Order: sequence, then structure tokens, then C-alpha cells
Amino acid sequence: MKRIGILSDTHSCWDERYRKHFAGCDEIWHAGDLGDITILERLEEIAPVRAVRGNIDHGDVARRCPEVQEFEVEGPPACIPGSRRHGSFPYQSPPEDRRSSHPKFPCLPPPEESD
Repeated sequence: MKRIGILSDTHSCWDERYRKHFAGCDEIWHAGDLGDITILERLEEIAPVRAVRGNIDHGDVARRCPEVQEFEVEGPPACIPGSRRHGSFPYQSPPEDRRSSHPKFPCLPPPEESD
């Protein structure tokens, strides 16, 4: 079974603890808002990276990272939606933006209202 490290919203800030936390991971998934291409490059020194661009990403990050990644991992489908497409909170996006192009990824329901 693959070991996958997941993070997002690094906003150009590198933390040396990433090396420790992601050591031994087969892949690292970054869910957007890298901020700077050097974040992606440093993560790639640790393990292969699947990353999507977020709403703050431009330039080299936008050229290298798609808005959404849909793929399979050891059989089951997986999806990393970027915040450009879905917003930081998909339930706050317009309904037409809450769907995935993959039929196995349903829309996220809105959070429960608390009293």
C-alpha cells in the first residue's frame, strides 16, 4: 500500500519539518496554493509530487500544475481539486462549480448548521 503525504496552502513558506514528515512517503499530494515553484521543487526532492494550482498560484506553478488532477492509486480513483476550480470550501461555491468531472467523485454536501 502506498504511503501518501498530503498538504496544501503553503503560500511560498517552506518548513524544514516537511522533510521529516514526508520521509518514507511514496508520493506527496499538494492541494494548491503553493505560492512559489521552489516549494514544488523542494517537495520533489523528498518524493514524487502530484500538485494542483490554487487561486494564488501563477507563473511557473500555474504552468506546471493543472487545476485538477484525477487519477488512480492502486486501483481506486482519486482526485485533487484545486481551489481555483472549487474554491477553498466547495459548499460555498455555486452549485455548477461543485461537481467533479469524474462520476465517482460526488459533490460535497454543505456543512450542518449549528445552533
